[in-house]
Amino acid sequence: DAGKRVIYVMRNVLDVATSFYHHSRRFHFVYLDMADVSFDAFFEMLKAGNVDNGDYFDHVASWWAVKDRPNVLFVRYEDLLADPAAVIRRIAAHMGVELTDAFVAQIVKLSSFRRMKQFYGGDVGEIVLTAVGALRGPFFRRGELGTYRESVNAEQRAW
Repeated sequence: DAGKRVIYVMRNVLDVATSFYHHSRRFHFVYLDMADVSFDAFFEMLKAGNVDNGDYFDHVASWWAVKDRPNVLFVRYEDLLADPAAVIRRIAAHMGVELTDAFVAQIVKLSSFRRMKQFYGGDVGEIVLTAVGALRGPFFRRGELGTYRESVNAEQRAW
């Protein structure tokens, strides 16, 4: 629709697999109980589209098909981590918003992984769900690139 803007963030699929695996294991009351599912089994489930929220590859392909529309901006997570100020400026331009350098610096500071991890959580719902065992581990895990190297084997990387 005219005037509406979309920002689509995509990420290296191997990092997606690793992050989504840990995310799925955290919310075992929402997803299939993943407590005993190995990363290798999860990787096969992801490849087959048998994970919560459906087929990841169909999802990305549906957005890739409209990536050249003027109201759609694709942002790579890797670029966001490498140069957050530049990506914030791209997003602002896409939205038709002018930002001062000082405001961009403030956005970078307040939206950093470290800052979000520091201030996330602690609400009553999360405390109760963690106490009864419905949530496992932190919501913000690492926020780094390339962590897939710790769990994705050579065969999976070649896929």
